[in-house]
Amino acid sequence: MKSNLKNALALILAAVTLLSFSACTDTEGPGGTQDTTAEQVKNVELDLTAYKLIRPVNMSDLTVADVVSFRKALNEKLDAKMLIEDDWLRDGETDEIRNALEILIGQTTRSASAEAIADVDNPTKFVIKITESKIIINSPSEAGVSAGLDYFLTLVDGKTLSLPENYLYMSDGIPVIDVVKNAETAFKIVFSDGLDNTAVSTNANDRLDLEVVYAKDIKQKLQNLTGGNLVLATDWKKPSEDTSDSYEILIGSTNRPESAEFISRLGADGYGYAVIGNKICIAGSNLTTLELAYKDFMTFISASVSSGK
Repeated sequence: MKSNLKNALALILAAVTLLSFSACTDTEGPGGTQDTTAEQVKNVELDLTAYKLIRPVNMSDLTVADVVSFRKALNEKLDAKMLIEDDWLRDGETDEIRNALEILIGQTTRSASAEAIADVDNPTKFVIKITESKIIINSPSEAGVSAGLDYFLTLVDGKTLSLPENYLYMSDGIPVIDVVKNAETAFKIVFSDGLDNTAVSTNANDRLDLEVVYAKDIKQKLQNLTGGNLVLATDWKKPSEDTSDSYEILIGSTNRPESAEFISRLGADGYGYAVIGNKICIAGSNLTTLELAYKDFMTFISASVSSGK
């Protein structure tokens, strides 16, 4: 796809909460709807260690990374090593696969994957559905699939998963942030004012601090993908200045309270990115994990560019 068609970057992030189940029809829960299709519903006990993970043959690097993380987290919860395969089928294998115990991730070649999202009216929604032999986690969008994987992990507590029979959960739409739209943006890329952001080319030992390098790389990546122009800035502000309404991508530790809030959530080796208010925070607990957060974010924005939407 040519870069002049890539005119909007939609960063899609989900706040997933645990649903409280009850035995009734169309039970509303935080973040979505559970449809058990019967007034009195019995629970089924699913031995997750008997299932195999199935993923599409063709997946973006971002979704592959999400599936790898999902499998690792699931293995830890189950204290087991789940098998994972792609969805390729040999001739005549359909009937055999129909009865196999599988967790289907995304739009696989299994008919159950497409059927699960047939009634989804928003591309950022995800569905989790239980059939006799399948657990389906799917969405029309890759971001929705990622959010579905995260949500499914909140349901797992041990090797046995107890859910209402014919369980179907559809999430609400995931919030979307347009960082760049029609080559215009209100976002600045912000790093700490105390960092070295002016390297001297004649001195090999005078180098930019890593946060500044990451900020410059993100700026260039966004501009290449969207055609928009973003501004780099330090976090300097007047003592009385309120920056809460400013749209900013915060790199590492800054003087913005949103940076401190996000970093406080990270463990000793934690890292990642999140939306807090008008800020997109990219941070790690140290410089090593900050690099991992930066790399993940770069992969994420490449997969999140949409054209004409």
